[in-house]
Amino acid sequence: MMYDRERWPEQRASTGLPVGIMLLSALAITAYLAVGGAFSDGGDQAVVYIPQTIGK
Repeated sequence: MMYDRERWPEQRASTGLPVGIMLLSALAITAYLAVGGAFSDGGDQAVVYIPQTIGK
């Protein structure tokens, strides 16, 4: 029959492409964070503004 092979799931599924895409994505994110950190001017310190009180 022509449709016999569609009855059963694939016996050997290839995982190379999804794993490769995942590794490339992780590498791209790491490079993005490294380049962003290299060009950062150190302005990532938090600044807290305390409200001024008016004395009576």
